[in-house]
Amino acid sequence: MMLLCPICQSDSTMVAYGVLAPWILELTHQDFVETNLLNCTTCEFTYFSHRFSDFELEKLYSEYRNDSYFTVRNKWEPWYRPSINNAYKGSSTAVDVRVEFMTKIIKSTGCRRLGTVIDIGGDEGQFFPEIPTENRLVIDLSNKPLREGVSRISSLSEFVGDVEFIIAAHILEHVNDPVNFVAELCDRLPKEGMLYLEVPLDLPKVREFHKKENYQRYLLKLSQKTRTRRVLVDFVTGLNRQFGRHIPHHGLVKESEHINYFSEKSLKIILGKNGMTEVALNSEPDAKTGGLRLGKLGILAKKLS
Repeated sequence: MMLLCPICQSDSTMVAYGVLAPWILELTHQDFVETNLLNCTTCEFTYFSHRFSDFELEKLYSEYRNDSYFTVRNKWEPWYRPSINNAYKGSSTAVDVRVEFMTKIIKSTGCRRLGTVIDIGGDEGQFFPEIPTENRLVIDLSNKPLREGVSRISSLSEFVGDVEFIIAAHILEHVNDPVNFVAELCDRLPKEGMLYLEVPLDLPKVREFHKKENYQRYLLKLSQKTRTRRVLVDFVTGLNRQFGRHIPHHGLVKESEHINYFSEKSLKIILGKNGMTEVALNSEPDAKTGGLRLGKLGILAKKLS
């Protein structure tokens, strides 16, 4: 199977058969959805072929990480504990670590003060960098109470005035079309405006067997087994990903809410297509969130014209 890479339009090759995560199937009222894990060797972008429909996106994110979401996900992933689900709620160590990581990258450029900053998917406003900021705005689907000094807008076009800085942290891995998504952000920035992107480093490492038709048939048979059997296979797979890094031979290649896996190269290509140039970059491949390994890559870019 060969498709064009959504980032650089080069040929992508299939590296594994996969299935949509059972908890997503339940949330979206589906029985079985097959997908493929694809890789572009030109820009090193890896992604799942199944892109979420508007219906799937609404079901997945309208109640993201609330009680009903947690109940369904925990049913299929018992290791998905409250500490993981609530890792970024309010004031927490995970929030502090995330803010510190971004702040360090921004300050490395000599920046010590910001004007208007918009955080895409900014929740209640807890993720702004620890730098004096004149105006803090979030665009978020939730209606959570906002922190003091933070305002909510529904879209970038709603704000009238200059936007000097946009944050899109842990968003790109979820979106169907990352190139157009970043283009919309860059269009809102003036010359010299800054964009901060942060993505997780959680690419599943697969084996040669996972792109064989025998594995494809195995996934179909596994979907017909009891929930206990499927949860067990998924649990063993997760342990291997956390400690062995590879998905085991008869493990589960599973598309969850992360559908894109970025490299430094693929992010820089997206930015270059939109008239942006890298200013600073940092990565922590072995970082953890909620007790689970979830590396991260942050890149700060400036608009050239």
